[in-house]
Amino acid sequence: MVLRDDLTLTVRWTLLSLALGAVGGLCAATITWTILTVGRLSGGSVWVTPAVMALAGAVSSLHPELPGTGLDKARQGRARDPVAGVLKLLVAGTVIGSGGSGGQVGPCVQSCVSIGRWCAERLGVKGLPRSWVIVATASGGVSGVLCAPVSAALFTLETLGGRLGYPCLPPAIIASVSGYTVYYLVLGKRYLLTAHAGYAYSWWDLPGLTVVGLAAAVAAYGLVRSVQVAYRWFHRVQRAEVRALLAGVAVAALGAWVPQAVGLGLDWASRAAVGRMDPWCSGLAFLGKVAATSLTLGSGVPAGFVSPVVCASIFFGSAVRALVGLPAPAAVAASMSAFLAVAFDAPVSAAVLVMELFGMDCAVPAALGAVLGYLTVNPGFLGELLRGRERVRGGGEDRR
Repeated sequence: MVLRDDLTLTVRWTLLSLALGAVGGLCAATITWTILTVGRLSGGSVWVTPAVMALAGAVSSLHPELPGTGLDKARQGRARDPVAGVLKLLVAGTVIGSGGSGGQVGPCVQSCVSIGRWCAERLGVKGLPRSWVIVATASGGVSGVLCAPVSAALFTLETLGGRLGYPCLPPAIIASVSGYTVYYLVLGKRYLLTAHAGYAYSWWDLPGLTVVGLAAAVAAYGLVRSVQVAYRWFHRVQRAEVRALLAGVAVAALGAWVPQAVGLGLDWASRAAVGRMDPWCSGLAFLGKVAATSLTLGSGVPAGFVSPVVCASIFFGSAVRALVGLPAPAAVAASMSAFLAVAFDAPVSAAVLVMELFGMDCAVPAALGAVLGYLTVNPGFLGELLRGRERVRGGGEDRR
C-alpha cells in the first residue's frame, strides 16, 4: 500500500514538473521573442533607447513587482502576481531589444515563480512542499534562456536561496529538461554563446588560471558595487520615468561609442570567447558593459543581470589573457565562473554552466574560477562551515 502511494505521488509530481517546466519554457520563449522583435523594429539604433527606457520606467511604476531585475523579488518572496510577471517579460524584453544592457534570466525567474505560486495555490498542493512547484517552474524558464538544462536547475536552486535546498533537485531537473524542450520547439535550436572553442588543459596553465580567477573575483565585485551605487544615485530622482530617461540617454551615448556595451551583447561575447577580439578592444568592451549595465539596472527599469555578467566576464577574461599567457577559452572560462559565483552566490551552477558551454576540457578553469571567486567574497565561509554555523551570503546582485 505504501509503495503504491509512493509510486502514485512520484508519477503525479513528475507530470506536474513536466507541465510547469513547459510553462517556464514558454516564459523564456516570450522574452527572447520580444527582444528579437524589438531589435528588428528598432533597426539596431541605440537612439531609440532613451524613449523606450522612459516608457518602461513609467510602466514599471504602476506595479511594485515590475521594477528591478526580478531575482531580488523571487528571493524575497515578493513575486506573487502572475499578470505582473508576464508584463515584466514584455517590458524587460523591450528594454533589452532597444539597447538597454540587461538580461533575460531575472525577469524570467520572477515570472515563473509568480506563476508557480499561483499554480500551487489553485492546485492545493499536498504531500510535498510548495517550493517544488516554484522551483520547477523557475527551472524551466532559466533552462530556456540559458540553453543549458543541467546548470539551469542548479542555478535556480542556488539563487532562490538555501531554504529550497537540493531536495528540490528532482523536479528542477525534470522541469529544466521540459522547459528547454519547449523553448527549442518554439524558437529552434539556440545556444547562449554562438561560438564554441576547443581547449586542452595543461598544468602549465594553473598559475595563470589562478591569477585570472582572483582578478575576476575582484572585477566582479566591482561590477556588483557599481550597479548598487548607480541604483542609490538614480533613486534620488523621485519619478521613475525621469530616472529611466536619464539612464537611457547615457546608455545611447555610450552605445554609439562602444557598441559591445549595449543590448544583450552575447554575439560580441561569443567572438571574444574564441579570441576574435583583441585584448584592448575587450578591455574597452568590459568597461563599457559595466557602465551600461550600471546605468540600465541602476535606473530600476525591468531587466536581468545574468547576461550582463556573462558578457562582462568574457570581455574581462579576453582582456587579461595576454597578460597571463593563456588561450582565450581558458581565461574566459575561469573569469566567467568567478563572475557568476560572485554575483549570484552560485559557485556550483557557475562551474557547471561554463562546462556546458565550453566542454569538459574547461572543467579545471571553470571549477577553479568558481571556487576562487566565491571564497574571495566569502573569506569567512570555510571557518563558518567548520564551526557549523550558518554561512554568510556574499556579493549577490540583489543586495542594495
